[in-house]
Amino acid sequence: MHTASGPSTTILEHAVDGLPGLQFSVVRVRYAPGESGGPHHHTAPLLGYVVSGALRSSVGTGPGRVYQAGDSFYEAPNVIHRVSANASATEPVTFIAVFVAPASNVLTVPHPR
Repeated sequence: MHTASGPSTTILEHAVDGLPGLQFSVVRVRYAPGESGGPHHHTAPLLGYVVSGALRSSVGTGPGRVYQAGDSFYEAPNVIHRVSANASATEPVTFIAVFVAPASNVLTVPHPR
C-alpha cells in the first residue's frame, strides 16, 4: 500500500504481468496554493507528470527545479526529497506519480524536518 507526502489518492494498483510480486502504483498528489510536503524518500523509482500548476522540487544535493504542467520528472529510490511544494501562491498543483515496486512496499518514507 502506498503512503505519500501531501494530499494524495491512489488511483490504480495493478500487478505487473510476468513479474510476480511487483505492482504498478499510480498516485495523484494535489497541493493547495503555497502548500508543501515534508522531507521524504521513496523506496522505488518514481516517474512523475505535472497535470496542472507548477511543482517545486529538490531531490538529493541537486539544485531545486520548478516543473510546469506537461513536464515529467524522475526521482531515484532512497534519495532524500528535500522539497516538494506548490510553486504558486494562487493556483493548486496536481501531479501523477508512478511506481513499480513489490506490492507490500511502503513507497514513501518521511524524514524529520
